[in-house]
Amino acid sequence: MGWGAESVRFTRTWAQWGWVVGTLAVVATGTQLAFAVTNATLPTSFEQRAGFAAMFVLPFAGVTAVLYRWQGVTLSPEALTVRSLGSRAIAWRDISDISVERELGGTVVVVREASGRRTRLPAPVTGPFGWDRGFAAKDRTITEWFQALRGS
Repeated sequence: MGWGAESVRFTRTWAQWGWVVGTLAVVATGTQLAFAVTNATLPTSFEQRAGFAAMFVLPFAGVTAVLYRWQGVTLSPEALTVRSLGSRAIAWRDISDISVERELGGTVVVVREASGRRTRLPAPVTGPFGWDRGFAAKDRTITEWFQALRGS
């Protein structure tokens, strides 16, 4: 289990992150093609079109990439911390169950708290649009930490 480590962190894989970047690249290319095909009167030169696309696409891409890579889960001796748009720590003693569930063709880890709250972890996750070869090992690590620390 690696008890020498203070914490373990899981985020989306680089392959999963690539889907986000690829989608944004397609959107940027589509914008350029739309301007080229319609002879739109806004930007006329390639440099203007590229600048126009960069003004709208690049900031969105940057924010999306940072948030996407920031999402995840951190295991520490005190709690399981879930990071998505916000951050929330769940004490091990407050967790009643950890399971793997199928959602929309993918597989996710779900935490159930004693209060009845159900939390879908943002990572690890695996599915057809972002396969994570290490999903089973990551799930096993989370389960082992839960079993070892739930009484503390």
